[in-house]
Amino acid sequence: MSQVRNHLEGQRRQYDLRERAQALGFQRVIVIDDDLGRSGTGSVERPGFGRLLAAVCSGKVGAVLALEASRLARNNRDWHHLIDLCAMAGTLVIDHDGIYDPSLLNDRLLLGLKGTMSEFEISLLRQRAMEAHKQKVRIPPDDLFQTECSRRSTANWSRLPTAMVAKDKYKNRIELLQGTLDMLILQTLQWGSQHGYGIVQVLRTRSGDVLQVETGSLYPALHRLERQGWVTSEWKQTESNQRAKYYRVTASGKKQLASDLSRWQQIVEAIGLIVGPEPKGGGA
Repeated sequence: MSQVRNHLEGQRRQYDLRERAQALGFQRVIVIDDDLGRSGTGSVERPGFGRLLAAVCSGKVGAVLALEASRLARNNRDWHHLIDLCAMAGTLVIDHDGIYDPSLLNDRLLLGLKGTMSEFEISLLRQRAMEAHKQKVRIPPDDLFQTECSRRSTANWSRLPTAMVAKDKYKNRIELLQGTLDMLILQTLQWGSQHGYGIVQVLRTRSGDVLQVETGSLYPALHRLERQGWVTSEWKQTESNQRAKYYRVTASGKKQLASDLSRWQQIVEAIGLIVGPEPKGGGA
């Protein structure tokens, strides 16, 4: 999950694949991000991958797009199953390297190699991690302490107090539940259109630096709201002359916000009755 929350460049590029599909002439584009944060090794259930397979089987999918096609599955079983279905249904596979037709022998061979290399890559990373863990276990405690101290001594210690202050500053921040995040995004956009980072800043400032919204949660929520038709987006230039996607709330989004606020008020009042002063006469 740390990869999903803190390393967002690849995530933004994946969502931008919608524009590439439209540029290639596909009028209806569906983004499947149900498996965000889930491993593609086959060790966990992936409902999004299941949706993809079902859609391909229906024969209504013209192409499957991914930044790296082989990363749709990190094991050959799932990968070749997808390729077989695409070949039978006449579905193309598109990644940043090119466009492939799995029904053609040469393209199928290249896709097979991509899948094998992807599986080898994840196995190699796992092997390195296990060897590093074993090596750390074998180091005597005193040597391990000295090794850690030696490593830290090369760092810039003058930055440590700043890091400690920053950590203490944010320790009282509150992680938002998904149900409230959608409502807060709609409320923020009702004040005016914003790009993703602007939404984070508004929520932080308006809450007195208490509410914390991780961008790894924000962008999937924005995409979810856009799918519902409650939010629309367009690319614009920021004040710093950077290209960014700006979001604004739609008419149906405003209706949904009103409904959410009403329900939220009921919840707040109900909680207040429970955590407030004990009624006279004692509890039940």
